[in-house]
Amino acid sequence: MVKLLVRYKPISTLFGLLVASFILLSVQTKAPNPTALLEKYALVGIYPLQLAISQAMDKIHLVWKKYIYLVNLEEENARLREQVRILQREKNEYVENALAYERLKNTLNWADVTSLSTILARVIGRDSTNWASSILIDKGSNHNIEPNLAVITHEGIVGYTLSVSPRASKVLLATDPNCSIAAIIQRTRDQGVVQGQLTNYYKMKYLVQGADVIEGDMVISSGLGGVFPKGLVIGKIARINKKSDGLFLDVDIEPSVNFSKLEEVFVVKNK
Repeated sequence: MVKLLVRYKPISTLFGLLVASFILLSVQTKAPNPTALLEKYALVGIYPLQLAISQAMDKIHLVWKKYIYLVNLEEENARLREQVRILQREKNEYVENALAYERLKNTLNWADVTSLSTILARVIGRDSTNWASSILIDKGSNHNIEPNLAVITHEGIVGYTLSVSPRASKVLLATDPNCSIAAIIQRTRDQGVVQGQLTNYYKMKYLVQGADVIEGDMVISSGLGGVFPKGLVIGKIARINKKSDGLFLDVDIEPSVNFSKLEEVFVVKNK
């Protein structure tokens, strides 16, 4: 046997190498690399955690994007709300200017045709204790305003200046009981005195029984007393309460001026 191996040594050597290679390959196949196994198990254990982290990061990213969107949306809404406020203010100013123009157009047209010398003033306040008794206007002694000047509108008599400061004046309204106006019935020229009542009506006193007056008659200033020029409209007769046992008629006068809507007035200059 030994002789045969020696004789066929090259073939024996080749055969031995083949057998050794086969054995080594078998061992490598049946015994996997421990490091590879550890990596495999590590991946199996880590994968759920990585998946959870990835999903959490995706949610955080989505929430952040929504937050940024909401912040931007809120800023846009705030900007739009401010624009709406500006447009509303501009609209209100436009409407107010248009109304003021229409209101003053009639007033100034009347001022152009009247023979009276007047000063235009704006109402800036009302008596806090009794709004019907007095108002405050934005003209005073710096504008040649003085006490006891008639205050009117194109509709008629408002009252007269009671007290004056450099830049403002207090006006006693014709509705106040302390305000009396010498008056005549325009149609018949019957004379009397119109006095305020702090109500929706004046009282006309000293109209004698039997005077030719009817409801609807216009009442104007007579010019007596030195405060109100002659011919200014006071109002019209609303009711006539005839008394059988008195010397005078009891007459209610509806004012020609709407005192609740006074905004601009004229002060009649003292000639």
